[in-house]
Amino acid sequence: MIMKMRSCLFSLLGLFVLLTLSSCTAKSSSVGVNITLEATRAHAEQFKDAWGQQNAVLLAAEYEADAVSVGNVDRIPLEGRQEIEAYFKSAFSQQGPDSYVRLDVEVADATPMGGGYLFADGTYVISGSTGEVVKSGKWGNVSRIQNGKMRLVQESAHTGISADSNLFAPEGDTGLAGVEPVEFDQPLLEAFMARFEEAWKNQDAAALAGEFTEDAIRVVSSQPVTLRGRAAIEKSFEDNFSAESRFGATTIDTFVLGYQSIDAEHFIANGIWKIKDPSGAVIAQGQWGNLWRIEDGVARMRMESAGAFIFE
Repeated sequence: MIMKMRSCLFSLLGLFVLLTLSSCTAKSSSVGVNITLEATRAHAEQFKDAWGQQNAVLLAAEYEADAVSVGNVDRIPLEGRQEIEAYFKSAFSQQGPDSYVRLDVEVADATPMGGGYLFADGTYVISGSTGEVVKSGKWGNVSRIQNGKMRLVQESAHTGISADSNLFAPEGDTGLAGVEPVEFDQPLLEAFMARFEEAWKNQDAAALAGEFTEDAIRVVSSQPVTLRGRAAIEKSFEDNFSAESRFGATTIDTFVLGYQSIDAEHFIANGIWKIKDPSGAVIAQGQWGNLWRIEDGVARMRMESAGAFIFE
């Protein structure tokens, strides 16, 4: 079971019958990848149509019963189909924050993991009734295909930020006050978090990149595009710690709010993060919903999908 959270910006889902990914042989693996990508794109089109109908029930049905939706609209993620459906009903109401008429979704890539699971990434744009862009950003999701149907297991979608985006919470803001990490028995994830925080404190871009798999992707709101592979990821951390960056000379605290094992090699987790300046003041905070692969007894990130809270 995925543990408690709440939030979501948009969703990507599936109504497309395809071959069971776990049955693909080595000879046909590239065909399986193509099928996964095309199926995910078909899901995006179906979801766009459901969004246009403002149909919360239909959208919620495209999640696993215990799915989690991570985004930087609310402070902590949404968990479970009922919570997600309630969110969409509110969002599509006249007073809701997301009562916009158009959602455009682009799928960049999709990768099967075996056992019917896959992860995918892309971009989205939400437009208002006059065509103005209201929100846009990137997403990185984990889904499962069962009985020929794709459903979201962990959705992680985040609005893009720019150099002039306000990441400082207003005075008196207590949005994350009292949010505590969950207790779970996953030593590999605990060890990963400790190494990641230490490497960040040391501003060690190479060490941070080493915490990702060779084929990893980094889908974060501070980057204009998805980063693919360790070299690009390391460069992003070098830029992150430069004198010109707002994140130079900072530390990061990570909190795990939910965890789920996928198979013997993969697990997903989600939570919140806080970046602090040398005085200990929080200068940015947000959410993450990531995927790990276990390699030689060590957990390494295969997909990071994270975003910052933006304040008016």
